[in-house]
Amino acid sequence: ALAAKLHENGQLVAVAEQELALAKAQLESANAQLELARSGSKSVDIANQNVERMEKLVKDPATSTSVSRSSVDQQKLQQQQIAAQQKEAELAAEHSKKLAEFQLSGAEKKLESLQ
Repeated sequence: ALAAKLHENGQLVAVAEQELALAKAQLESANAQLELARSGSKSVDIANQNVERMEKLVKDPATSTSVSRSSVDQQKLQQQQIAAQQKEAELAAEHSKKLAEFQLSGAEKKLESLQ
């Protein structure tokens, strides 16, 4: 009975080790997603710069006829959409990271208790 119990426990430890490895991989993936999402802020910066440039063109009497107010408004809308998408991606990545950290902690505790 003891040998059977030890064998069973050995199998549970092996499963827990696999769960731990998976949790570590998920955390690495979540960290990469978060880094990628944060790099999207460059797109937001570019969109902001485009809006600023167009605003200057509209205000300048020499170029105001070449840029319409609706073009500026359209650029602003696009900038807002880019900013919202970037923020959404960041929040989703942060959520994934927290979930992966929680799973990693649980897997570590499970393995520790089995050992």
